[in-house]
Amino acid sequence: MIRYIFLTYILIQALPFRAFAAEPYKPQMSDPMLESWRWQSFPQLKGPGFRTVVEDTKNHLWFGTDSGVKHYDGITWTDYTTADGLHGAPINVLCAAKDSSVYAGSRKGISQFKNGSWHRVFPLDPKVDWTIWSIREAADGTIWSGTARGALSISPNGDLRYYTTNDCADGLKIIAPWMTYVIVPDKFVTPKGWSNNIGIKVALGLPPDGGPITGAVIRAVAPNGPAGRAGVRVGDRILSRQGKDSPPDLKYNGPPGTTAKMKLRYLNDTHIRDVEIPRESVSGQFRDFWIFDAYPDSKGTIWFAVRTGELIRYNGSSENPLFERFDAKDGIEITDVRPGTKLIESPDGFLWAVTIESGGLNKFDGTSWSSSKLADLGGSDQNASVSLSPDGTMWIGGESTLHAYRQGQWTVYQAPKALIPNGRIIVQADKSNRLWVGGIGHGISNVDLGQNHFETYQNLSFQFETNNGTQWFLTSEGSPVSFFQKWSQHPITDQNPDISIIALVPAIDNEIWAVGNQQNTVEIYRYNNTRWQKSISAKISSKINPTSISTLNDGAVWFGSDDAAYQYTGQKLNTYRTNHLVHAIGQTTEGTVWISSRTNLYRLENQTIQQITQPEALNRTITKAILGSKNGDLWIGTEFFGLFQFDGTFWKRHDIQDGLPDNNITDIIDLPDGHIIASTVEGMSRFDGQAWVNYLTDIPNAAPNGLRVGPQNQHWINTKNQHTIHHTPRTQAPQTTITVNLTKVSQPGNTILSWQGADPWRASTQHLMFSHRLDNEDWSPYTPSTNRVLLSQPSGQHTFQVRARNTDFIVDPSPSQLTFQVAPPLWREPWLVITVFCLIFSGVTQTVRIVQRDRQLQKTNKDLQVAQADLERRVALRTKELKETNEQLIFEAAERQKTERELIHLERLRALGEMSAGISHNLNNMLTGILGPAQMVKDLMTNPSGQFYADTILKSAARARDLVERLHQAVRGQKKNIQGPVQVNQVVLDAIQTTRPRWKDEMESRGIVIEMLTQLETVPEIKANQTGLHDVLVNLIFNALDAMPDGGSITLATDVQDGHVMIRIRDTGEGMNEETQARVFEPFFTTKMNIGTGLGLFTVHGEIESWNGDIDVKSTIGKGTTFTIQLPALLALTIEPEPIQNKASHVQKRSILIVDDEEVVRDIVVHELSKHHHVISDINGIDARETIAKQNFEIAFIDLGMPGMPGDTLAQQIKETNPTIATILMTGWILDEDDPRLEPFDFNIQKPIETHDLHRIIALAAQLHETREQALET
Repeated sequence: MIRYIFLTYILIQALPFRAFAAEPYKPQMSDPMLESWRWQSFPQLKGPGFRTVVEDTKNHLWFGTDSGVKHYDGITWTDYTTADGLHGAPINVLCAAKDSSVYAGSRKGISQFKNGSWHRVFPLDPKVDWTIWSIREAADGTIWSGTARGALSISPNGDLRYYTTNDCADGLKIIAPWMTYVIVPDKFVTPKGWSNNIGIKVALGLPPDGGPITGAVIRAVAPNGPAGRAGVRVGDRILSRQGKDSPPDLKYNGPPGTTAKMKLRYLNDTHIRDVEIPRESVSGQFRDFWIFDAYPDSKGTIWFAVRTGELIRYNGSSENPLFERFDAKDGIEITDVRPGTKLIESPDGFLWAVTIESGGLNKFDGTSWSSSKLADLGGSDQNASVSLSPDGTMWIGGESTLHAYRQGQWTVYQAPKALIPNGRIIVQADKSNRLWVGGIGHGISNVDLGQNHFETYQNLSFQFETNNGTQWFLTSEGSPVSFFQKWSQHPITDQNPDISIIALVPAIDNEIWAVGNQQNTVEIYRYNNTRWQKSISAKISSKINPTSISTLNDGAVWFGSDDAAYQYTGQKLNTYRTNHLVHAIGQTTEGTVWISSRTNLYRLENQTIQQITQPEALNRTITKAILGSKNGDLWIGTEFFGLFQFDGTFWKRHDIQDGLPDNNITDIIDLPDGHIIASTVEGMSRFDGQAWVNYLTDIPNAAPNGLRVGPQNQHWINTKNQHTIHHTPRTQAPQTTITVNLTKVSQPGNTILSWQGADPWRASTQHLMFSHRLDNEDWSPYTPSTNRVLLSQPSGQHTFQVRARNTDFIVDPSPSQLTFQVAPPLWREPWLVITVFCLIFSGVTQTVRIVQRDRQLQKTNKDLQVAQADLERRVALRTKELKETNEQLIFEAAERQKTERELIHLERLRALGEMSAGISHNLNNMLTGILGPAQMVKDLMTNPSGQFYADTILKSAARARDLVERLHQAVRGQKKNIQGPVQVNQVVLDAIQTTRPRWKDEMESRGIVIEMLTQLETVPEIKANQTGLHDVLVNLIFNALDAMPDGGSITLATDVQDGHVMIRIRDTGEGMNEETQARVFEPFFTTKMNIGTGLGLFTVHGEIESWNGDIDVKSTIGKGTTFTIQLPALLALTIEPEPIQNKASHVQKRSILIVDDEEVVRDIVVHELSKHHHVISDINGIDARETIAKQNFEIAFIDLGMPGMPGDTLAQQIKETNPTIATILMTGWILDEDDPRLEPFDFNIQKPIETHDLHRIIALAAQLHETREQALET
């Protein structure tokens, strides 16, 4: 009985805890190899022909390349070639020793980098070449190397031992007597026949890249063979064969009965012998010993991978050295192949052998060998490299495939899922858990496999972190999970099965609350470190919006539904009606609660909800995120207008023009350093208080309300696919270097300073931002700029500092500094001071002399008085003549000054013309990159919204194109016939609407009121450019706004007078004096010294004149200004010919050549025309000329300015050699009609190019081509 009572008690005590106890949980992590943002490519190794890589004891990387060795310390790249002491190149193998030295192997031998320099360590004789296949270091510091004729060991004290067969040793001892030979018994080596029919072996074998070998040394001669009978001996160097450089062994064969003629020289002898060797069958066998790898294992034994397919184990530690052979009968599958067998020991004690040929993957368990095929797992059996990660993962690089062996399981990686290159893969894992992956002859990339910076949890959504460091998550099924030293799952056992847990939030008294929802029912559960308890189950108006759930300063949980916001205090559920879906709820530091509901923003004060009506833009878009930042500002994220920041007094807008990736905001958080992070549908951006910078650009976009920040500045990003990315910013700071060596600057104190940055272990520096200052002034905002121009610096010493900041916003703690001296002005130069002193001294001396002579002059003066009377009479006679001459000189001087002013004016106009021509050319090329893709996007779009956005881009780009052309024409003083007609009143209304953000939104946000009035009468149309007239009116409205800093009114009026349409723009601003009115239309004249260019009204004046119109200005100081535009009314319309239509369904396929050095223009034209035509492109005239010589073309689009050969020269050559080809000039330059460069072309199409213009001109060019073809046939 007592036993049953005891068991019942135990059962009762166990039931509650069993029902609510935490369960072990194992999160599923994403494979780092498949996360693209972890990869980075190093362009420094794309060209040099990468071959191998190794990491030294300092965690620096060494790369073997075609030309030598590259060293990378995480910041600086250093190149080493044979000029630096390397013994041969390319470098096929590298080994980092424990003493911090590095060994490099080539076809010539082994070099060692030690104490800052390279030197040769093998062979000792520099005239003997020795091909190296592998270099390894044993535990005792001995270096082991697999070579072309055996295995080499270099002891720590430098002793050389060479392991080879008797057959090889006989000859090698003559060639290389400076090392000790260890003979491998014949029974362990497979014999082979002589590889040629003259009976010789040379000291060099087939090189890894199949290149030629010169000066080969004979290391073996067949007994009684043809070469031996001809007097050839071991040690002879073959200088030539049949008059050519000596090739490898296999190239000495020839037809039996023929003769091999050689020039030989024995070792160091100077005598050269001519030898003729008859070719015949050579009997006998030879035991060669090519070792592809010599690998010391953890037990102290050495494994030799032999070319003939067997593995030999050597135990040299015993008194009697022991050799053991393993081959196919022992389970090994290694083909007799070219170099490529590699050995490695995995942490579980297995020895692995992989081969570059299609052999098996061989594994030795300490007793026996077994073989398997990686191809059976979807991998490759052609494997060139193998490496071990710090976590014990074994990596094998195959043909376009990477294999990973972890805890007894294989994983195969191939492109495009993993960013690995094609071809033979070289792989190396470093101690920092980075994996370096490269292709032989290609570049190299690395992938960060560690969890120090990124972790991705699958099917988990991060919720928050408590004060004690516990991290809380929700699974994709809605089950709570926590992590604090271990992972645990906390199921809610009494949860209503119809309720889904959608959020976990921290609440009052350090409790955890789980919010569940199903239709119009909400349930909240409390967790008190042991169990979940239901706190409330209530009916609400509709389903909860998950993005609205949050806890505020009062510890209550807030959430929203379709028409209300709710506050649950733990005791009571309060309701605040909004009538629309609640998207977000937030609170500012002073305690105000803010609620966003569709297009409305509400503020909760004294338990009363109030709608916010300003700024007006907030009421025209959905507000999706709210943040009360730590500095007290309110941030509102919208769907269309970006971010709004409210500091308690003023609103400020942030959008794509300020650097945001997109205006559709999904979440906002602030960091401990006060920075703001905003996530958009196109990525994240970070605001440092001065500028927005794209942030974590490569990771997946965050889901709505998907950003979190931990106490230690860790970032949590909940993605749309229900994964959580945990990012811990790097702590390594970038480095900054000023790249100019400047100590002195001459007057007038102008110079340019430039700098560069480096980010540890980052492949590119384009992400770095820089801030600078001069003479301890305030630091400038961070920008990507790497130079600064200094003008008119005062004389004396100056100090310039610059610092870099990386994408983790880590700033260089030691800014780069440059101190320089600006020379003093001329009047402070020592030589000038001395000169002035001498002049003063001379003046004083002369004064003394004058005083002494004064008395004598007084006497002489009396004599002169007599002569003065006569002189005055003579002067009177000449005065009249001098007066007339003086008047003539004054007139001529005035004329000269007037001429000089006109010349200066003309020179400035000429410079402006050249500048506008260059700008027009560059902008037209760039606008082609906008108009073309925008038209293509519009053609592909099917939804009205997408077509609207595409139309907006097309209209804006077209206006930019017209503006460029009008500016250029205005500067050059030319007139161009512009299409019409134009409805004046509509353009006036459009201009008012365009400028509305400036005169209404911006001015009202600053407390300024601008009244915009219209007095529009019915007026006829004019012949002008509608976009040009629009920009003229916008320019004049902006000038009026600038003249009214305190507010006022602007009136736009139209009427008709004497057959002309009059447009008047009146403001009530500050007005202008008569001098300003007289010069207001001059180029470069401006009264806005800090912001004006002086070209606005000058351009307006030129535009109006080009339409045969006039513009006048009347102004009164203190009352305002009126600009009056007079334009002739359009009395009749000219019907222009209808353009040739491009109907894709009836287009005949043409052969077209595109020649343009602008990549963007070339790609767009090729992409568009390739839809209907056969298109070939070249980047310059020289390549195009060769292409035309090989293929037939009907039409050629040719750019004007290209490197090597101008476009008009190419067109002229085409006209001479291929006269049927229709040539089309495609240029961004605005050329005169009589420009001689147009003569070789049949047609001219002006950039920027629109797609319909392309198809129209192709139709014309095709007709011309066919006409020429018919003419030639007749």
